[in-house]
Amino acid sequence: MSDNYNYLAETMDNHITSNADAFDEVVGFNKWRREAKLHDAYPFELARSNAATRKTVVASPEIGSKHLIDMSSYNYLGLSDHPDVVSAAQDAVQQYGIGSAGSPVLSGTLDLHNRLEQRLADYLCSKPDQGITLYTTGYNVCLGVISSLYNKKDLVIIDSSSHICVREAVRGSGAKLLAFKHNDMDSLESILKRFRSKFRRTLVCTEGVFSVDGDKGRVADVVALAKSYGAKVLVDEAHSIFVGGPKGKGISAEQGVMDQVDFFVFTFSKAIGGMGGAVIATQELCYYLNWYSKCRMFSCALPPGLTAGMIKVIEIASSDEGERRRRRLLSSTDYFINKLRNINIDIGKTCTWIVPYVFGDESKSLPICRYFIEEGILSSVIQFPAVSKGQARTRFFITSEHQQCDLDMAADKIMIAQKKFIDDTDV
Repeated sequence: MSDNYNYLAETMDNHITSNADAFDEVVGFNKWRREAKLHDAYPFELARSNAATRKTVVASPEIGSKHLIDMSSYNYLGLSDHPDVVSAAQDAVQQYGIGSAGSPVLSGTLDLHNRLEQRLADYLCSKPDQGITLYTTGYNVCLGVISSLYNKKDLVIIDSSSHICVREAVRGSGAKLLAFKHNDMDSLESILKRFRSKFRRTLVCTEGVFSVDGDKGRVADVVALAKSYGAKVLVDEAHSIFVGGPKGKGISAEQGVMDQVDFFVFTFSKAIGGMGGAVIATQELCYYLNWYSKCRMFSCALPPGLTAGMIKVIEIASSDEGERRRRRLLSSTDYFINKLRNINIDIGKTCTWIVPYVFGDESKSLPICRYFIEEGILSSVIQFPAVSKGQARTRFFITSEHQQCDLDMAADKIMIAQKKFIDDTDV
């Protein structure tokens, strides 16, 4: 791997940057991509040849085949390849085939989908009048909810660290988009005070656990403030559902306001280990969303094998076995965070299973991530524009299946990377 990283300081954000009729941004992006590969520092799109387990095998033409400790996976409870889950999925494929073959509003709904909704409702719904709407991706949940209920007459206020799916959903809806400073209630109130009366409807969006910094949202404070101004609240619990809070019911439940959240959204691709997502809202709202979420109406319903597998995941995650897995995950999280803080590694304000190593310099992000691969660890890199300039980082996702030796190894390699790439110290 080359030690010349200067070219990597150029942002990889080439999205629609050209002022010409020609697609110059495409040329710019592919130039960046070629140079990254030429310098052996392109750690993206590695093809994995096994399940999302503690140990993984990845391959690419640049790195060959590598056996790695996987700390880039969202499979927080290690249930994606649980034998009972795999068996349930296989049985469903045998009965239903590989696809639903239709929109959920037309011919695509299976009894499996109804069972998944009921399983989720039994575990997560906090009021008898609540319902659930399923979507085929987590991204589509926010897109479907916001675009179905908000337009140019309305205001949507988001935490500045909110996921891109929320931002894109608001832009697509035509609603006015404003952002308050991350977890800053004074900033949120100043926006509400100034703008709430100028719009028909107002929605405030926050998250249970923020995926970039690994910190928790101030959900209870957001709910109280939003309600005092007559605004509704959407909480994205993608990275916290089935992991955080009492019995894995999320940060809204942990902070005692789950029954006051108007749109409780989450994905199936994290702790559930599958794909898709859902929203919990009033039953009448869910009936409406089923019809008017275009991304749902005009998409095929969730495939049967996946749906059956996720039903089994939820059964396990809500059982004593799920509670044991959560305890292991939280214990490993505390161990890893304390170990990194004790060696003065910048991990920001994380208090969860998402642990960022913040080194700042964008020109070092790909080489550092590539170094971890060479040393046997698969991590997740983030740089501008996903974070502010000078805030580049790699993230380490802790799962219930990681062992202490994995965490010790990762901490040691992070310390070496800090000295080698950031402190310019011989190691």
